Amino acid sequence: MDINRCFEILELDPGASAEEAKQAYKDIADVWHPDRFSHNPRLRQKAERKLKEINVAYETVTSFISRKGDARGKSGAAPKPGARANGARKAESRPETGTQDKTERAFETGTQILLEVCSYLYTKLRRAVDTKRAKTAEARRGKPQGFKQSAHRSPDRKTRR
Repeated sequence: MDINRCFEILELDPGASAEEAKQAYKDIADVWHPDRFSHNPRLRQKAERKLKEINVAYETVTSFISRKGDARGKSGAAPKPGARANGARKAESRPETGTQDKTERAFETGTQILLEVCSYLYTKLRRAVDTKRAKTAEARRGKPQGFKQSAHRSPDRKTRR
């Protein structure tokens, strides 16, 4: 991906620091996170594609800033998401054609199923709560104005006399 396009995706100036890149990444990832669109599968898929593009842009920009910093004799790169503690990254030979390995596909499928189940359960719970509220409101409307519930005393409760 072109470095200028990466800066554009992250809404950064080309002279941005590693800290600015990190903050921009967090802001844009929050905006486009797929979990925000769990109610709409079409938007969720669009957000997943957009977030992948944002991740690639962030890695490219931080790598660029790191190389630029190393060329000047100082490193200003922020740690990349998923980077190992010793700085070594797992060698990946993933083409940018959009292919995914089996593990990534399994996690995405599992996440999608989980989100759909949560959405289904939320809808059912919401309907049950709305139905209960409607029945309660209907029952209240049907009672006479001066109706008060009788005080219930448990048999083991001591009363003063």
